Amino acid sequence: LLVVPTWGAVLVASGLALAAGLALAYVPGLRRPLVVVPVLGTLALAAAAASDAAPLAIGAAAPGAALAVVAWALRGWLDRDRKPAEAPVILPTSSSLVRAPTPPPSLIVAPTSREESDGLTAAGRSAS
Repeated sequence: LLVVPTWGAVLVASGLALAAGLALAYVPGLRRPLVVVPVLGTLALAAAAASDAAPLAIGAAAPGAALAVVAWALRGWLDRDRKPAEAPVILPTSSSLVRAPTPPPSLIVAPTSREESDGLTAAGRSAS
C-alpha cells in the first residue's frame, strides 16, 4: 500500500492533465486519432484495473484538466481574431500591359574627381 499526501497526488495528477491538455492544444500532430485513441484506451484500462483509486485520480486531475480547458478556450478565442497573412498572388497573363512589379534600379553614384577621370578610358582602365 502506497501512502501519498493529498497535495502530492493533486500536484502530480493535475500537472499531468495540464501538460497533456496543453500538448493537445499547441501540438497539432497529437490531435490525430492514431495518437488520442490509444492514450484514452490505456487510461480506461488503468482505471478499470485500479477501480478503487480511479475516482481519487480523476478528482486530483480535475484542476489541471480545468486549466487545460481554459487554455483551449482562450487559444480559440484569440486565434479567431487573428487572420492569416496572405501572400500576394501574381497571376500569369498573356497581356503585355500587365507585368509583375520589378524593383527600382539602384542609383548609387560614387563621387569622383575630374583629375582621376581624365586618365581613364571608356572601359575604366588606365590609358598608359
